[in-house]
Amino acid sequence: MARKKKSEPAEQSADKKLLLRIRERIQKMEDADEENRRKAMEDMKFVNVPGSQWDINMTKERGQRPCYEFNKIRVSGKRVINEIRANRPQGKVRAVEDGDIELAETIEGICRNIWSSSDGDTVVDYAAEYQVNGGMGAWRITTEYASDDAFEQDIVVEALRNPFNLYCDPAAKDFVKRDAEDWALLDRISKSAYEQRWPERDAIDFDGNEFDAQGDWQDEETVRIAEYWYKEPYNATLCLLADGSTVEEGDVPEGAQVVRKRPVTRQKIMMCIASGESILEGPTEFAGPDFPFVMVFGEHIVIDGKTHWWGLPRFGKDAQQAADQAHRRFADEQSDFLSLLKVWDYWHTAQRERESNRRLTQQLEREFLSVRRLREWADVHSQLVDAVRENNWTINAEPATTEAVHRALLAGLLGNLRSEEHTSELQ
Repeated sequence: MARKKKSEPAEQSADKKLLLRIRERIQKMEDADEENRRKAMEDMKFVNVPGSQWDINMTKERGQRPCYEFNKIRVSGKRVINEIRANRPQGKVRAVEDGDIELAETIEGICRNIWSSSDGDTVVDYAAEYQVNGGMGAWRITTEYASDDAFEQDIVVEALRNPFNLYCDPAAKDFVKRDAEDWALLDRISKSAYEQRWPERDAIDFDGNEFDAQGDWQDEETVRIAEYWYKEPYNATLCLLADGSTVEEGDVPEGAQVVRKRPVTRQKIMMCIASGESILEGPTEFAGPDFPFVMVFGEHIVIDGKTHWWGLPRFGKDAQQAADQAHRRFADEQSDFLSLLKVWDYWHTAQRERESNRRLTQQLEREFLSVRRLREWADVHSQLVDAVRENNWTINAEPATTEAVHRALLAGLLGNLRSEEHTSELQ
């Protein structure tokens, strides 16, 4: 005879359904924006991580030799970010028509105080780094207790350490995602903090993406959790009062005259926190009509129904990599100084074989070589030749050896010279 399964508590069943929903929704969010975020992460590394501008094969060929970069894209990005810092947008609260001007000024003062006490300028500046260089930045509005012994909470503006871990409803069409149905924020916390906050729950990672990947030693000491925000509809009765204001039926002031009523469907904002196997907190209702996240983009466009976004480096790094590839033939295994000597020899050969100055300039631009810089080299060389002749020194009849070239450079590198003593210490 088959045994009848015990019915699980309604609360556990609801948590399982919610956890399944969270997994499915976050997976859809990740899949919809995976390509944008992967390319954005590559752009961020290209701009900010030394060595990332070099092709991996070229890096291997150079071995232990340094891979110099002239990071012009980073300089361009910093200019834009500094412009943002110099022209930060400011909010203004105004009274509408016959509205209360004094009340509007009070609300504006509260907003400014929240912004100032949260150091909002620094939060926005950090988001701008990601917006300009990666294509997307973000921050959030949250609350925290005023002190350890208080029950009052303050509204604060908070930076997101890694904006690429914030996801939004992929069906949202509004540019700043005001029409989104749900949001998700993935984060990592230390195991000790996890166990202190949820001592009865196993520390199991929530399945996430690669954009918060850390070193193996860090992964062993942290737990990935998901903060999930969503809209939950509810039915209410809207009342029109005699003074023209509208409130829900349960909020009608005592003694107020209700002129009209009508049923409405409204949305409330809910939030919960999940691990890989359970709901850790919530769901709880958020004290606000909107999601507390702000997401800003560099450039944002829809092509063939798919959203694409990017930052300043996306189309500039191709030229940077093309220049590295074009200069690859000048590389010398013995020294980077000899690489510059090869560029000098190429310049002289190009000058002798040029058909016209215009075509020579075009040729050098295709090789990503600065005509002005090469002409400056030529001027310095001419001055050195004149100095040698004035002192009756002998100009080499044959090209100098590698050792002679580096010995000649020592005069300009005296501050970097060191001698090794018997103690194996550099002096």
